[in-house]
Amino acid sequence: EDDRRSRLLIPALRKQLGDGVTIYADANSSYTVKEGIEIGRMLEDYGVAIFEEPCPWEDYDGNRAVNKALKKIKMAGGEQDTSWFRFRYLLETDVYDIVQPDVYYNGGLVRALKIAALAQQFKKGMAPHSPKADPLEASFLHVAAVCPSLYGFQEYPARPGRQPDWYQPHILVKDGSLAVPESAGLGIAYDESIWQKAERI
Repeated sequence: EDDRRSRLLIPALRKQLGDGVTIYADANSSYTVKEGIEIGRMLEDYGVAIFEEPCPWEDYDGNRAVNKALKKIKMAGGEQDTSWFRFRYLLETDVYDIVQPDVYYNGGLVRALKIAALAQQFKKGMAPHSPKADPLEASFLHVAAVCPSLYGFQEYPARPGRQPDWYQPHILVKDGSLAVPESAGLGIAYDESIWQKAERI
């Protein structure tokens, strides 16, 4: 059923949004190699720019086979990986065109930037992963701001409504961009009362 939905959704999106809007598709490890190639070719037909992890993320051979079969779309992945050595393998064996280390799962800013340097070495892109919409977004923004191999639009789970008042500044999309906080440290100031109310364990 998800396959049928995808085959209806992508053409509908392209028709509604027009050719001037960039579309990315995240399969979240949903397909076999055969299905990934079929869906990937359909995405190519509608000008989708990036196809993320069509096969299970641990199936490097499967994802590489899909990538090799597709000619007009870039493949991305790596948000679940946490090893410099695995990222090197992903890059040197052409599993992906764009790697997506998660700033937190992968161990922080320095490790993320080491992967960025590796991606640059292999002439690949990097799109750091961090599906946050709170103060944790600050680390991701700092990595993205200095990443030498940054590629494409960056994932941001924009949520409507008021953000909590226990930190500042609120990280909001404005005119299609996210500003990197500029004050000390990661640029986030916390309401001191949250520490006073916290339970010491």
